[in-house]
Amino acid sequence: MSSVLEGEIKEIHKNYGILTSNVKGKEVELYFLILPEMFKDGRFKLNKQVTFKTRKIEVRKSDVLIAYNLNNITGDDKSNKINVVEDNSIITGNSYYEYLFQKMINKEGLDSSSLEKLIYVDKNAKEFFLKWILFIESTIKDKLTSLAKDINSRDIYDKLEEHSDTKKIVNNRFKNIRNEYMFKPEFNLLELKQHGSDPNNNMVIDCPFFLFLEALSLTELGDVLNVLIEGKILYKDNSEYKCLYYLKDSFVELSFIRNKSAHGNPLIPHILDNNFNPSYMYEMASAFPDWKINNNVENWSLFNFIRYTVRSLTKQGITLTKSGSPMLSALYFTKSLLINPAKRSFFMFFYVMMVINAYTEGNHDNETQFWNDSMLIINSLPETQQVKNVLDSFPSKEYSIKSQLSHIIIPLVTYKMQGRDYFRMNLEITFDIGRSQ
Repeated sequence: MSSVLEGEIKEIHKNYGILTSNVKGKEVELYFLILPEMFKDGRFKLNKQVTFKTRKIEVRKSDVLIAYNLNNITGDDKSNKINVVEDNSIITGNSYYEYLFQKMINKEGLDSSSLEKLIYVDKNAKEFFLKWILFIESTIKDKLTSLAKDINSRDIYDKLEEHSDTKKIVNNRFKNIRNEYMFKPEFNLLELKQHGSDPNNNMVIDCPFFLFLEALSLTELGDVLNVLIEGKILYKDNSEYKCLYYLKDSFVELSFIRNKSAHGNPLIPHILDNNFNPSYMYEMASAFPDWKINNNVENWSLFNFIRYTVRSLTKQGITLTKSGSPMLSALYFTKSLLINPAKRSFFMFFYVMMVINAYTEGNHDNETQFWNDSMLIINSLPETQQVKNVLDSFPSKEYSIKSQLSHIIIPLVTYKMQGRDYFRMNLEITFDIGRSQ
C-alpha cells in the first residue's frame, strides 16, 4: 500500500498537473490527473501544499509513477490557492506538427517558412528510416535462413513452440501461409494434415523456414530471432551468428520508429521529448539502479557495452553527462534510453545498422550510403557528404536538432570513426558470446 507523501503543486493545466516532492532525499516531479471532484462551484479546491499517494500506470508502453488522492495540508488559505491554466491549442491534421515544433521553442509564432522546412525534413527522415529498416529486416531474414539451412525446419518450430508468445506466432502464421498460398506453386512446399473431421479442412504442420520468415511482422521477427538465438539452436561460430546475437534484444526496439514513419506521424519531436515518458524527471533524480520504477539499468543487455564505451570516451576527454564519473555517466545515459521508448528506438536503429555493417562482408557500399543518408538528421562526420538543412539551426545553432540527435548516438559515432575492427572488438569484450554458449 502506497504511503502518504507531501508535496507542492508546481503546474496546473486543463487535464493534468505537476507537483514536486522530496522522496527518499531526492527532489522529484510527478504528474497527476485533474478530476471533477477537485472542483467546487467551478473553483479548484486544492492549495499548493498537498498530501498524496503514488501508483504505477502504463503510458505509451512505459511504466509511469503518478500522484493521486491529493488533499490539502493547510486550511482555506486564499494566498495559497492556485488557478487552472486552460490550454486552448487546437491539434488537428498538420497543426500537430506546428504544435510539436512550437513546443520545442517553448513559444507560439513559428513562421510558416520554418515550419514547412521542418515538416519537409521530418518526412524525409521517415523515408530514411523506412528505407534502412527494410534493409535491416531483409538482412536478418537472410542471416537466419543461412544459419538454418542444415537444420530441420520442424525442429525450429518445436523450439519456437516452447514459448507461448512464439507458439502463437507459429500458429497464426501457418494459418496465414495456408490461405495466402493455396493453389499457388508455393502450396506444394507445405506439409499439411487433416484438421477436424472434414477431409477438406487441413492445416499446415511444417513449411520452409524462409517462407515462414517472409510472413512475419517486424515485432514478430524480433521475437522469433530472440528465442532462436537464446535457444542456441542456430549456434555457429561465425560472423552471421555473432551479428544476430548482438542485436537479438535490440532489433525489436525499431518498431517505434518504423510505426511512426509508416503511419505518417511526426517523429523527430518525439525522439527529443524527454517527457515522452512522464516519469522522466522522477527516474533521472538518481542514476543508481535501485532508484527505479520498473527496469534495473544494470540488467539491460547493452549496459556493459555502454559502460565500457563511456569509460573509453572519458579517457579521450569526451563526456556524455555532467555526473562526474564514468560509471555515473554510463548509468545516467543508459537510464535516459531505457525509460524513453522513442529515444531508445533511435539509438537502437543506429546500433543495429552498425552491427550489421560490422559483421557483413562486402557491405562497404551500403555502409557508406547509410552514413551519407544519415547526415540528413545528424551532424556531419569525416568522410561523409555534408547535408545542410533547417535542423542545423533549429531551435538555435548552439542547441540544434542535429546536435541533440547526434548526442544520443555519440557512443556509436565514435566507433564509426575508429573503424569496424575496433567496434567488433568492443562488442566481443562486453557481450562475451563464448561464455554464454
